[in-house]
Amino acid sequence: MAASMSFVAAAQDIDYQLTGHSTSPFALNPSSVGEANAYRVGLNYRMQWPTLENEYKTMRVSYDQNFFKLVSSIGAHYVYDGQAKDFKSHEIGVTYAHNVRVVDGHYVRLGLTAAMFVKKLGDDIIFGDQWQNGSVANNSLEQDNMQDTQVFPDFSFGAQYVWENRLSAGAAIYHIAAPTYGFVDDDANQLNRRYSFHVRYLHNLESTAGLWGNRGKVENYVMGTVAYQHQGEYNVAN
Repeated sequence: MAASMSFVAAAQDIDYQLTGHSTSPFALNPSSVGEANAYRVGLNYRMQWPTLENEYKTMRVSYDQNFFKLVSSIGAHYVYDGQAKDFKSHEIGVTYAHNVRVVDGHYVRLGLTAAMFVKKLGDDIIFGDQWQNGSVANNSLEQDNMQDTQVFPDFSFGAQYVWENRLSAGAAIYHIAAPTYGFVDDDANQLNRRYSFHVRYLHNLESTAGLWGNRGKVENYVMGTVAYQHQGEYNVAN
């Protein structure tokens, strides 16, 4: 179980990954908040190894909208990431994006996310020093020196170039400060920076809709995204 504890801590250095970028766009780049010029609610849910007793569960709920008169957008999100019964992570954050017009139909979007993480150990964890001659002892010196909850702030930034109602390309950096947290005082973990790059095609099916100016709210659109992300030793393309 000592090995299991090490695995759980290391796993939290890597963010969850969602492929449904159309419902969670600012999980890929903060500047994508409000890009559809619509009131948008997103829900993502993932369960890994559902046939096992200690399955992993991830849920993300988000809301975002565009304010055309202020040439800006806002969004909010909540994420629950549970690794079996041993480790639970909660994230709540807000995102702001601003449009900078280059020429008609072309502009730069800048986005910033401020979030708060709450990471908590489960109640049923067995520590390495509790294993004694094939049985489990009630007391643990490791547990006595451990804090079961860690809370810390986090910030992310993204930018992208947008050809209105056509194409966007951008990059983002998540966990700018690479925050550290530790359940054992002398064993801090670091949440590695995540670098994200994407190209997205967005076509509004209503010709009068758009992000710049008061051109109506979009109810129907087609979106496709190609993305590449790097964090720590891991690379993800989708």
